[in-house]
Amino acid sequence: MNNALRSRREPYFDNLKGVLIILVVLAHFLGKGNVKESVMLQSTILFIYSFHMPLFAFVSGYFSKNVHKSKKSALEDLLIIYVIAEASWAIFNLVVYGDDYYIRNIFMPGYSLWYVVALFLWRVTLKSFIKIKGAILISALLSALIMLISSPSEIILGLERVVGFHIYFLLGYYCNENAIERIKKIKASLAFAILALMFVATYVFLSFGILDFTLSKEVMMHQLSIQSFPSIALGLSVYLLAIPLALGIGVLILAVVSESESFISSIGRDTLPLYLSHTYVVKLTGSLNSYFGGSSLPFEVSFLILLSAATILMFSSRSYRAGFYKFINNLKGISWEMGFKRLLKS
Repeated sequence: MNNALRSRREPYFDNLKGVLIILVVLAHFLGKGNVKESVMLQSTILFIYSFHMPLFAFVSGYFSKNVHKSKKSALEDLLIIYVIAEASWAIFNLVVYGDDYYIRNIFMPGYSLWYVVALFLWRVTLKSFIKIKGAILISALLSALIMLISSPSEIILGLERVVGFHIYFLLGYYCNENAIERIKKIKASLAFAILALMFVATYVFLSFGILDFTLSKEVMMHQLSIQSFPSIALGLSVYLLAIPLALGIGVLILAVVSESESFISSIGRDTLPLYLSHTYVVKLTGSLNSYFGGSSLPFEVSFLILLSAATILMFSSRSYRAGFYKFINNLKGISWEMGFKRLLKS
């Protein structure tokens, strides 16, 4: 790729990642509100969950085409970042809430840390997986079949999500620039109109009880076992249908993302510090629910939106990012001295 093309394309993917991380943070904060009282709030959260992590996985796969480099960075960076982040989350919950769950269950990723585990495992196994004939079909089937287990929320390392979202990572890996360019040619106005109709459909389905908010969200996040459905066939069908739904919405999102440099670009340029850090504020916000008892829903939602915006601005700032990576690198250096590097090579 020449320099002119690289400079033209970078804002596009930065904007895409910026939009996605904003939606991740917003959905997490809105989920702490009184969701049961508002179909509109339910629709917003469910619509976001239908595509934001699949599309994040797709983008991660798209930028993992250098298989050797991706595996090396996974072993040298992602693994140690996960260990540090998991330890920090466990200590935070123990000190602030007296909750020792993550101390006792060291292989259960805290909050959003499942994605760090997933990205590590996807990149480490990518070289071997792409050698399998029919890899995409196998990954799609495994995405549904993993839900045959009885209690997905208790699988170590969040492997139900690792397997469930792998199909999107793999599709991102196989996707090329020409495909992205063809998607960009879809008229943004048309894509927006279809997205709006899909959101309205979500609202209508929730209003009339065709969709159940909690069950639908758990399906979107691969947290619901197939035993929760009337039949295994129905459960498998739901999980398999979730894949084209996520891909369809994902294509529309890709079509409406701007290619111009913007404030969103700066947020999306490096999403890891914000992704790992915002969960602490979200958890603390959940503790404030009792204070909303006498508040109106509009006030509560407005407060959560403003808090999410403040969190995004704080954790995506240059100064915070610099401090974040300085902290990580210092701990990484200590771990290297303690023999972590030799452990990886063994």
